Amino acid sequence: TLCAAQPVPPVVMSPTARLAVWVCSVLAFDASVGALPRSVAPVGGGVLDVPEKRPLTDTQHTTVSPTKQSTSWTCTSNASCQLNGVCAGNGSCVCDPQWSGSNCSVLNLGLSTAAYTGMDKGTSTWGGHPVQDSATGIWHGYFAEMTNHCGLEAWKTNSIIVHATSATVTGPFEFQNIVQPAWSHNPLVAHDPSSGEILIAHIGCGTIAAGRSPQNCTAQHRNNVSDHRPRQHRNTKPTSDLPPCECSSGVGSCQTLQVMRSASPSGPFVDTTVAWPLTNTSAWPSALSNPTLLIGETPDHPTLLGFNGNLAPPNNHGPTSHPGILVSASDSWRGPYVLANRSTGDGRGAVHYLEDHGYAEDSVMYRDSRGAVHMLLHGFYDTFPGAHGWSTDPTGQTGWEFSASAVYESQANLDGKLVTFGRRERPQVVVKNGAITHLFNGVQSSQDPSTFNMVTEVCQTGPPLLDSGVPVCAP
Repeated sequence: TLCAAQPVPPVVMSPTARLAVWVCSVLAFDASVGALPRSVAPVGGGVLDVPEKRPLTDTQHTTVSPTKQSTSWTCTSNASCQLNGVCAGNGSCVCDPQWSGSNCSVLNLGLSTAAYTGMDKGTSTWGGHPVQDSATGIWHGYFAEMTNHCGLEAWKTNSIIVHATSATVTGPFEFQNIVQPAWSHNPLVAHDPSSGEILIAHIGCGTIAAGRSPQNCTAQHRNNVSDHRPRQHRNTKPTSDLPPCECSSGVGSCQTLQVMRSASPSGPFVDTTVAWPLTNTSAWPSALSNPTLLIGETPDHPTLLGFNGNLAPPNNHGPTSHPGILVSASDSWRGPYVLANRSTGDGRGAVHYLEDHGYAEDSVMYRDSRGAVHMLLHGFYDTFPGAHGWSTDPTGQTGWEFSASAVYESQANLDGKLVTFGRRERPQVVVKNGAITHLFNGVQSSQDPSTFNMVTEVCQTGPPLLDSGVPVCAP
């Protein structure tokens, strides 16, 4: 009776309501496909050990508003399956192996592990992912890291971008050198297929804003000094094509979107300003952050630069943030870029994409094997950590829709142990042949103020199997 009365969850729900919706969706899923043996047992900290949990598998995306949960989802097009599968003739979604749920809305995740924890013990890192050097097979990661043993709260003064390497995509990644000193943040690496160069989209230009200085938190971690790994901290501050962090037309200093480039994954890098806020600070976007770069590889696919903007300066981060997309008019990552909006059709004119759907940040774009553009985001500020967007426009400029349910939740099976994180943000992905193979997140546990970068395997053959209660991807 309770489940029959459960509505599709809105963008904002109480924890009790979310739990009820999840329980009902699990019951519906078990009834439709056959329940696996389920073990629910309390573990430390009051967390329930439910390793096969799948968040809200039967919820709909924001353009559909059914009145209740349904054990059978009827699709009308591939977009009804969030472009993570195809709509079959019988009205059911046939999901790609990496996705599950009746409308293909949930990533099939296996085990997680710590990918990069910093150059020293007691260091906080936040966001980033690797690319592979095809010549050597080595994986090169680029991560944000806080200096002087400070936590994430010091990101505005202590964040730097570092280079770390590993023989495997899952790490652990070992610190190699500083790519750009403070202040520099939000790194997201891409590969330019035309030039072969490594590109790192980011904010900051290696200079701390006037009136600020890095915090020194080392005294709080003096007990960890003996555990620090000795490293040669080689600073390779990039040169610059233009004065970085400078706006055009004499506007003056402002937060810009930057792209560093190098012919080698080890550098040296050259930094370039590619986009800046509008000169009219009362109009959106009046601030820019969280860049994501999707290189266009064909004439029909322009280069896209995703970002966060806001409506109420000077706040460029938090509840006023909205993801947006800039489109390269020249199909070069250098730009110039124009803002991609959508028309509301109700006389309000053009608006940014998530105005009607809630707030989100930390977008990362990728293109799937069928050519569709997708976006993962830190979803809707504490409603759920992982959100998904997809575009029915092959260019990625229009036709965006966004899921109202979680792509993944705050829980992860970290090295075989279920952990509930207080924060799971900064999603970034490794993509091979149009399929996500690994998900990277910046995470923070509820008990530890330090942060680190975690990597989670995305299953390539369907939902994970249970091995002693732990989900693992089948070979």
